[in-house]
Amino acid sequence: MKIAKIFILFFILVHFFAAYTQNKSIDSLQKVLQLQKKDTGKVNKLIDLSDAFFQKGDFENSAKNAKEALSLSEKLNFKKGIANAYFNLGAFNTFQPDYNRSEALENLIKSLKIRTEIKDKKGIAYCYEIISAVYSLQQNYSEALKNAFAALKIHEELGDKQAVANQLQNIGAFFNDQNNNLEALKNYSGALKIREEIKDTFGIAVSNFSIAYIDFSRGNYSEALKRIPLL
Repeated sequence: MKIAKIFILFFILVHFFAAYTQNKSIDSLQKVLQLQKKDTGKVNKLIDLSDAFFQKGDFENSAKNAKEALSLSEKLNFKKGIANAYFNLGAFNTFQPDYNRSEALENLIKSLKIRTEIKDKKGIAYCYEIISAVYSLQQNYSEALKNAFAALKIHEELGDKQAVANQLQNIGAFFNDQNNNLEALKNYSGALKIREEIKDTFGIAVSNFSIAYIDFSRGNYSEALKRIPLL
């Protein structure tokens, strides 16, 4: 079960980082940084590089660049940079072999606090998402769902259908972990509906698999089998 939860968290984070690193290769970012002045532009490039390393699965280098971004941001009093750096460090903490929940949450909550101050709504939503996933790893589902629904509300306010669908999928997984099949199906189905609307092929397959898994576990084999061609 823990492996499944880690997969969910990794999927959330990779999706987040991918959205910010499109067409930004590690080599090109490193070349730009060699010539970059020590200003907010350099902070942003360091965060981009941290994101790119995370997406690649190189968590050590992701953290290294996040720490450098944090140090420079603090010198410049660049709040958005500080918030982004803390977010990345929280993600790094989560994937350490000696996983430290308190350190992960500490960094994510610091990021959330600053993003709230500067009214970065999308950033706030992503903080809530990762915090919810961290709590789910600890089987603290009341806190996981509290933060998950907070993220969902913001995504809905922003009209971000992809993010809404992803978050409904995550909420469904949290309910599934608690064997609450009714709520799990409700949220998986909500995610599926939006994913079909926006033609998210991979997301459609994930939602169909999740629904089929519940049908199968409940003995509804015919319903589960109907979804296999849709995967």
